[in-house]
Amino acid sequence: MSSLRAKVEKRAAAAEALTFAGWSERYFKHKADPKSGAEQRAAARLIEGENGTHDLIWSRSKPQAA
Repeated sequence: MSSLRAKVEKRAAAAEALTFAGWSERYFKHKADPKSGAEQRAAARLIEGENGTHDLIWSRSKPQAA
């Protein structure tokens, strides 16, 4: 691979890392890895408030011991 091609691929990878899609892919890979210690469950609820506002409520719980 040429050095120019490597630079272009490196720039593209850096740009992808800054997108939500790039972030979410890395996040879910990390959460799926049992060795990461991040196997907590997360849940989110979107609640409609007054005047058309919305609140996002996050909660996490640790997995049950087997």
